[in-house]
Amino acid sequence: MAYASKHGSTAEIAEAIGDELRAAGRTVDVRDAGEVTDLAGYDAVVLGSATYMRRWRREARRFLRHHASALADCPFWVFSSGPRLSVSSWNFDGGLRGLTIRR
Repeated sequence: MAYASKHGSTAEIAEAIGDELRAAGRTVDVRDAGEVTDLAGYDAVVLGSATYMRRWRREARRFLRHHASALADCPFWVFSSGPRLSVSSWNFDGGLRGLTIRR
């Protein structure tokens, strides 16, 4: 579980999700996205980011770009925290033009 948090709320959400996964019998590491250098040894990835101005935090976007190849080969989930926006107003690209993750 990796997260990008500005004021700590997204980190708290990541910790809560990690606690639930541990309670279900999973082994989980919860780490700041900017500190993750390698995904070797992980069977799945969850990435969470705070959203500001309809964009994910820079650390989360960097995580996606840096680990795109590894993420294409494992189960991968994401979550966002921040102001609630209508789907029509969301920038799904999030500044990641050209990034494609395929199975």
